Amino acid sequence: AYGALRLVARGGEGMRMRRVAATLFALVFVYAAGWALITPTFQTPDESEHFGAVQWFAETGRAVDATQGKRPPWADAESLVIDATRQLTTIERDSADAPWQPSIQAAYQARVDAYPGGQPPRDNGGGFHPATSTWTPLYYAMVSPAYLATRDASVMSQVVALRWTSALMGAMTAVLAMFTVLELLPRRRRLAIAAGVLLGFLPQFGFMSGAINNDAALNVLAALVVYLTVRGLR
Repeated sequence: AYGALRLVARGGEGMRMRRVAATLFALVFVYAAGWALITPTFQTPDESEHFGAVQWFAETGRAVDATQGKRPPWADAESLVIDATRQLTTIERDSADAPWQPSIQAAYQARVDAYPGGQPPRDNGGGFHPATSTWTPLYYAMVSPAYLATRDASVMSQVVALRWTSALMGAMTAVLAMFTVLELLPRRRRLAIAAGVLLGFLPQFGFMSGAINNDAALNVLAALVVYLTVRGLR
């Protein structure tokens, strides 16, 4: 927050716009990455389904089912975490077991160890779900490298890695917003910087940029279209 306010106050004085853009990108990324760390696993809109789609695409190279079939939307490796975190039973309930309790962790680990080699399948999901089946696999392909880089880590670690990839998209969206305003008002650098900061530090934007959700890809692509349209008209 201090860095963002300082950037606006100085208006990028003595800095090339390339450096201003890099600074804004870093600030917004750290903000969204912070949301990614403090938000409990799968506790963002439809995140368990989006993670399942990423996992399915990364493991098989195919999009999830477009129609209802026998295949579930989650692989076993994810389903065990969903059960352990009580993700499907904690919403709007007045009591729930905290997933970080030792007893909960022990029960989860016992279920994992019951699989051969302690490795639950990661490629038996990919089934239909309204939250993912109507989308193209573009976003899931964009974040798949982060999944593959953490493929041998826990599902919880994979969730953080994928969230941080979305945070990169959120940071780029804020930078594009700044450049869009700069195209409209070339001599008002401070106003352009403020626009990027206001967008990047909007709580809901930061929260969703630190989540596994194809809104992150939609936001950055829409921001790119707006910027290129304004620049083209000028």
